[in-house]
Parts: sequence; C-alpha cells; structure tokens
Amino acid sequence: MNNIKYIQDSKVDETLNKKLIALLSICFLKDPVFQYRRYCKEMPQHRWYIEENNIIVAHLALHEKKINTENGEFPIGGVAEVCVHPDYRGKGSVKKMLVKTHNWLKENKFPFSMLFGEKEIYSSSGYSPVKNEIKYFDDKTEKWIIEINRHAMKNVLGSILWSEDLININGPMF
Repeated sequence: MNNIKYIQDSKVDETLNKKLIALLSICFLKDPVFQYRRYCKEMPQHRWYIEENNIIVAHLALHEKKINTENGEFPIGGVAEVCVHPDYRGKGSVKKMLVKTHNWLKENKFPFSMLFGEKEIYSSSGYSPVKNEIKYFDDKTEKWIIEINRHAMKNVLGSILWSEDLININGPMF
C-alpha cells in the first residue's frame, strides 16, 4: 500500500481513465458525474494514486490554481477528489498521498494547499479551517458566490501568511 504513483492528468490513457472512473464512481455515489468522467468540475493537472491487484484503491487530484487576495495573487494547490476504496480504508493512504502532494507543492514553490473537506480527516495532515470569505463560481446557479464555507481548509506550506481577507479562487470549488 506504499506504492504511490504520480501522473500528470494529460498523460492519463484510456486504461487508467477507466480505473479512475471505477474508483470515483464507487466512492462518490451521490455524484453521477463520476459514472462517466474522472473529474467533478474542472480537470486537474496532477494525480496521485495507489494501485493494488490492478485496481486503483486510493486517489487524490491536484489543481494548480491562483487565488486573489488584498495582499496579491498567490498560487495554490487545490486538492480534490480524494477517496479510498471502501475495502482499503483505515490504512493511512490519504495521509501518505498528502505527504507526497505537499512535497511536490513545496518543490514547485506553492505556498498553500487548499481543499474542501472535514476537519476530522484533514487536520492531522496540517489543514486548518479557512475562516474568511471565499469567492467562487457556482456551476449549478452559474453565479459568483461569496461566503464562509465550513468545509474550506488550508495548509500553509511556506513562509507566506494566509490572508484573512476575501479569498477569490477564480473559478469553481475543486
């Protein structure tokens, strides 16, 4: 379970695409989009995954995004589509993939990682709640929304401080 693989999404072939869709459709039953594609709202640029017995058992996608704040524009890694096959949960797969992802982000000079998830799951990997307002595009209403999102979490990966002002993620939530 320690064999974490990395791939740029642009290099995903049809075989891997089918394996990704298989896992995502099992893990995200309430979201029918995963029955036929490997992303929710926007195609990510990067993926980390664990494969066992020729099936993908854990997955994490990463979007390269830029956020705007009153202090300027900053690159962030938007973590998305994190999931583990029900038969493989409880083995620390997500935490291990996040370590690899955070190392990649630091090597590539990303000062922040951000995700939308549960505090109980991600706080042990360095994430803390985002308490300020976030501006994002809601693809369902096709409108820009500004709100405090209780699922928004950040991980500060460098020396730049997280802004306490409005965060514009310049697109949909990931």
